[in-house]
Amino acid sequence: MKISQDNSLLIIGQHLTSRTEAVRDYFIPRLDQVCVIALGAAFVDKKENHFFYYQHGNLREHLIFRHGLLRKSKLYEILIPATFLFYLCDIFRSLAILKRRFDVFIGISHFSGLLGILLKTFGICRRNIYYSIDYYAPSKDANRFRKVLLKIENFFDKFAVLYSDEVWDISPRISEARLEFSGIKKESYRYKNKIAPLGYSRKFFTNKNTKDIERYSVVFIGVIVEGQGLELILEVLPEIKKIIPAIKIKIIGTGPFLEKFKGLVFKKKMQDRFIFYGFIESNEEMLDIVSSSAVGISLWDNRDNKLLNSYFGDPGKTKLYSVCGLPAIVSNDTVYSQVITRNKAGIAIDYAPEALAAALRTLLREDSVYYEYKSNAINTAEDYCNSEKIFSEVLNQ
Repeated sequence: MKISQDNSLLIIGQHLTSRTEAVRDYFIPRLDQVCVIALGAAFVDKKENHFFYYQHGNLREHLIFRHGLLRKSKLYEILIPATFLFYLCDIFRSLAILKRRFDVFIGISHFSGLLGILLKTFGICRRNIYYSIDYYAPSKDANRFRKVLLKIENFFDKFAVLYSDEVWDISPRISEARLEFSGIKKESYRYKNKIAPLGYSRKFFTNKNTKDIERYSVVFIGVIVEGQGLELILEVLPEIKKIIPAIKIKIIGTGPFLEKFKGLVFKKKMQDRFIFYGFIESNEEMLDIVSSSAVGISLWDNRDNKLLNSYFGDPGKTKLYSVCGLPAIVSNDTVYSQVITRNKAGIAIDYAPEALAAALRTLLREDSVYYEYKSNAINTAEDYCNSEKIFSEVLNQ
């Protein structure tokens, strides 16, 4: 789909997840009018939805809609669907305030993709693009409520694929998943599919001098849930600190597993090894913490052949580590792990404590080895993580 400078663009996606910001940052200097509705996550401390309106590259209007917290409730998973009602209210309030129609709509994730079809039906946008950033395969281990949510999410995805003017998949594996789990064949309908991997705008690229790096610090950023490597870090830490006495673990983010994990850290008497930053809204502060670290952790529990979203998608944290010049320790079944391995920009491992311990020893013990990996991470980011390069190629297809 061709998008020209005089086209007006509406973008809807989640706030501060890198995907929405990457699309926004690409189009703002290229189009005369860009509207962004950024939806807040349900479990962060500030539950806010944001409305931004840019004209000729300048921010003309910014509205914030605040709502109550769901994070502290034990029933947060059940209550999360209620946030979609807040989303819908705030979206239509924003559009009513702006009183404009748009030439192009980009919906990031399945909910926003489905919404794009609705907006096109109402005549609010002329053409719509569904940017699919994840896919959730059916899971036998999920509880009944989660299974229902998965069916709803995949119905949204299927509907958005069938009725959008164009589909951008963040990974080629997503179309494979649709074929296997939803029965969608590319040749059976107008599946105008393009691959748009996750990327970051140039302002995210942060490479600190070696003297400014905390050489023995390991960082994790993301939603704090079970099965993303935090338990493994805690398990191997007693062994690693014997070899690397100065090791520190930085945790950026919040989520349902946070308090339980803090309890496990306390139980193992490892409080002095962990720094918990919580959710950081400021990109500048977040980038400073990440780029001053030595190694990034990007793991998912993929044992028992679990088909996780991380397998089908293109996880943002791994590429964030690369653009910050960090070697990443990453699960070996993700799309980007193949790039990491091929370019020696990090270490891809099984989800096992002995594999994590070996990777940490490799990256933290010898400076010469570490700086080779670090240099490779920086070069890899230039080739694979630049959103301007990625979106320019997609639009020229």
